[in-house]
Amino acid sequence: MVPALEKELKNLSGYVTYKAQSTWQTGVSQETLDTVYRACWDSVVLEVEYKAKSGDNIDKIKKRRLGPETLYFANGGAYLIALDLTDKKIKTYSLSQNFFSQLH
Repeated sequence: MVPALEKELKNLSGYVTYKAQSTWQTGVSQETLDTVYRACWDSVVLEVEYKAKSGDNIDKIKKRRLGPETLYFANGGAYLIALDLTDKKIKTYSLSQNFFSQLH
């Protein structure tokens, strides 16, 4: 992250608080949301088991090492944008049923 941007985000965090709430009805546990959010904020690598819903690996569970970039909410779901450290590509991961809580 760009140092100036990181500084501004830290300053902003004193005024804006993120707290996922069950009223968002994402179907994602609060613990998973908090863990992924902290990993994004602290740039911590996530090790997860993920079940692909499209592509060549559809319905296969695969261990992945992810460099989290951002967490976002859309269409009633929660999503993670992350760098897949195996193939060095930025990908979108749904945090719903196919994101298993093997977070490290």
